[in-house]
Amino acid sequence: MSFISHSALEVVLSLCLVVTTQGQMPSSSNASTSDEALKFVAQLKREPAADAILFQAAGQDQSSKLMLAVVHAGASADATQADWANTHLALDGLIELETLRGNVPRVSSYLTYQEALYNAYEGDTEKALQTARALAAYESAHGQEQLLPLVHKAIGDDLRRLGRLKEGIAEFHEAERLAPALGTAASKTAYTEGWYGNLWLDTVKAQIELPDLEAAQNEARDFQGRVQASSPRLRAQARIGLAAVALAQGKYTAALDGVREARALLKDTPEKTSMDLDAAVIVGTVMTGWTLTKGSY
Repeated sequence: MSFISHSALEVVLSLCLVVTTQGQMPSSSNASTSDEALKFVAQLKREPAADAILFQAAGQDQSSKLMLAVVHAGASADATQADWANTHLALDGLIELETLRGNVPRVSSYLTYQEALYNAYEGDTEKALQTARALAAYESAHGQEQLLPLVHKAIGDDLRRLGRLKEGIAEFHEAERLAPALGTAASKTAYTEGWYGNLWLDTVKAQIELPDLEAAQNEARDFQGRVQASSPRLRAQARIGLAAVALAQGKYTAALDGVREARALLKDTPEKTSMDLDAAVIVGTVMTGWTLTKGSY
């Protein structure tokens, strides 16, 4: 089983904040994977009209409890592929139930969790993408504009994993266009600031992968210009973006200089660890393709 992607977790956490403020998530303290829960979920048709009859017969609260029991079983360390399949089915049922109830925050939360789990459990990026797009459509239809930048970033990440880079970059740009709903990076929380930095850096990386090095360089320079007066974290991410472009251009010395500058900006800060992976990839690539006679890091 792979880990949930960083971007998916970002959206999950953000939507959980909305659920916390607008409606409580159902408790799972008494949830168990009883035969009753499994039998109930097995009756789901993924057809809203048919499943509404099932919810009415069992009672909406009891239906929610049974489906949540199956979802939580799928999250256990020893869950099987059958458990994962049941989890996806139960989540689809929960989405139908909360849609029937008109509970927008819970529908958003369950769609988000579903998208994250398709990536985490089976690595099924196609289904993750389908779910993320359903989430974007739902949020747009229900006035959740403040969440759309996060959702479009997740769509872009899924498209990038699928190698559909032009579409992914377009989604990153859409996320950036909608980002004023989050406020400016400099005026918001460390979480929001990190989201901005990841969005810009991932856009640069996707353009390098395309490859469109001119666009990547322009994006990286724009990124650096925007964050000159921002935190060391954002300025370090901008340096890493420029270093990645330099590496793709074969400018190894400039790439290494960028890594040094980025790491110096984050010296003795908690954010340094998160930057080390990008730095290591750049340095490792340089050392693989650059003979020792040209210098050392």
